[in-house]
Amino acid sequence: FLISTAVEKVALNFGKPEQKWLDKISLSEAKQYLADGVMDAILVHLSKIEDLRVMSRTSVEQYRQTDKTSGVIGKELDVAYLLEGSFQKYGDNARLIVQLIKTGEEGHIWANDYDRNWNDIFTVQSEVAKAIADELNVIITPDEKELIDKVSTSNLTAYDLHLQAQDFYYKYIFTGDRGYLDKVSQLAYISLELDPEFALAYYWIGMSSLSDRLLQASTRAFYLDTALFYFNKALELDPTLSDAYANRGVYYYEKGQKQKAIDDLEKAISISPNNSVGYTWLGFVYFSYRDNINALINLRKAEKLERSDENLATIYYYYFGTYYSIGDFQKAESYINKGKEKELNLPFGAMERWILMIQCKYEELLSETEKNLTLYPESADVYDIKARALLRLGRKQEAEDCVRLRLKYAEPEINTANRVGIVLWKNGKKEEAMRFFNMQIEFCNESISKKDPYGIGDAAYDLAGVYATIGNKEEAYKWLREYEKLGFRDGLHEAIKADPLFDNLRSEEEFKEIVKRANDIAAETREEINRLEEQGKL
Repeated sequence: FLISTAVEKVALNFGKPEQKWLDKISLSEAKQYLADGVMDAILVHLSKIEDLRVMSRTSVEQYRQTDKTSGVIGKELDVAYLLEGSFQKYGDNARLIVQLIKTGEEGHIWANDYDRNWNDIFTVQSEVAKAIADELNVIITPDEKELIDKVSTSNLTAYDLHLQAQDFYYKYIFTGDRGYLDKVSQLAYISLELDPEFALAYYWIGMSSLSDRLLQASTRAFYLDTALFYFNKALELDPTLSDAYANRGVYYYEKGQKQKAIDDLEKAISISPNNSVGYTWLGFVYFSYRDNINALINLRKAEKLERSDENLATIYYYYFGTYYSIGDFQKAESYINKGKEKELNLPFGAMERWILMIQCKYEELLSETEKNLTLYPESADVYDIKARALLRLGRKQEAEDCVRLRLKYAEPEINTANRVGIVLWKNGKKEEAMRFFNMQIEFCNESISKKDPYGIGDAAYDLAGVYATIGNKEEAYKWLREYEKLGFRDGLHEAIKADPLFDNLRSEEEFKEIVKRANDIAAETREEINRLEEQGKL
C-alpha cells in the first residue's frame, strides 16, 4: 500500500465559491459549525483507514486563520497532504468544495464540488473520504468501508444539534469555559427528543459528565457513573463509536479497573487507528500500572498524531513521568526542556522540584522553592516541598515554620497530610502530628477501597511511611510489600532512600532489601528501554 498522510483544514468560504451561492447565504444560515462538522466527519472517516496517518482536529485548529503556505503547514505537521474545504448551505441545498493539496508542491492534485440535497450529507461525507483514499492509492478494507458508510441518524435536525454540541465541546476544550460544556448536554438532550436512538447524543451527554467530574470534586462519583451510563447506552446503539470506547476507558481507569480500561482504549484504536486521544490515555494507563515499555510505545504513537499545544503538553508530561519513574532523570529533564522550547503549558516548576527532590539535591531544591514563593507566595504545594528540603538539611524549626505557613493557605490534600505530620513529629509535636497522620490514613484507606488512581499505589507507600514513623513496623512492612507487589511507582524507589518517613526502618535488612529490589527493577527497565530505543523499536 502507499502509506500517505493527510490533514483537514476547515475554513468557511475557503477559496472562491460561485457568486450565486454567496448571494443566497445569510449570516444566520452560513454557520461555521456546519462547515466544521461536515469536514470533521470526513476527517473521522479518514481516521478509520489504517493506512493513512491523519492528524487530529486539535492539531490543525491553529491554522484556521493562518497566512502560512501549505508547504509550511505540511512541514510543521509532518504531513504529505492537506485537505481543504468549504461548505455552504441554503435551505435544503448544500455545496461542499474540497481539494487535496500535496504540501511539497504548493498545488492541488485533486479537487471536486458536490452540489447535493442536505438529505444526502452522509453519502457525500463517505463519498469524499473514499475518493481521497482512492486518489492516494490506499485500499479501504471491507470493515473500514462499512464503518465509513454507516449513517448515524435519519433525523437531520438531530444531526444538526449534534454538530452544534460538537462545536461547543471543542470551544470548551480550547477555552476551558464551562458554559460551553452546559450547552453540549443541553443540545444532546434536545436531539434525543427527536431521535431517541441517536448514539452520538448519548455520547455527548457522557462526555459532558466525564469532563464535569474534574470541576465537581464533591460529586465526582455521581458524574463518573452518569458518564458510564451514557457511554454504555451510546455503544449499545452503535458499537462502532471509537471515542465512546476511548472515554469509557478513561472512566474505567478512574475507577481502578485496569483491564477494562485497556480493553476499551484498544478497542477505540482498532476502530480508529488515528485516535490520538486513545493512544495518549493508553500510554498513561500503562504507565500508571508500571508497564513503562507499553506506555512509551503508545505515547510515541500519540505524538505522531498530535501537534496541538494542549495535547502535546499532556504527552510530554506523561513522557516525563514515565522516565522519572524508572530513574532516568536525564530523559525526564529533556521533556521539561522540550516543553519550554515549545512554550507548552506544563507545571515546569513542580517537575523541576521533583527532579531535585528525588536526587536528594536539597540545597538546590530549597533555592528553587524560594524563587517559586516569590512568584506564588500562597502556594501550599511549594511550602510542602520547601519544608521537606529544610527537614532533610536538619533545619527542623524552619521546616515547622514553613509547614505552619502552608496550613495558613490550604488544608492538606490527599497525599500531603503525612508531610505536615512528619515535620511536627520530628519537632516533638507528636500529638498534633497524629491528627495529620490519622487524616492521611483515612485518605489512603478511602482511596484503596474505591480503587481510584491514588489508591493504585501511592496510598500503599504513604501508609507504609506513616506506620514506619509512628513505630508500627508490622503495618509499615505490610504496606511496603503491597507497594512492591504493585510494581513501585513514580520514582519513589529512589526517594524512599532519603524519605524521613522511613528513618525508623533505614538500618533494617528487610527495608534495605526492598529498596534494592526496587532499584534493580528500575535499572532493568532502563536498560530494556535504552536497548529498544537504540534498535528503533521505541
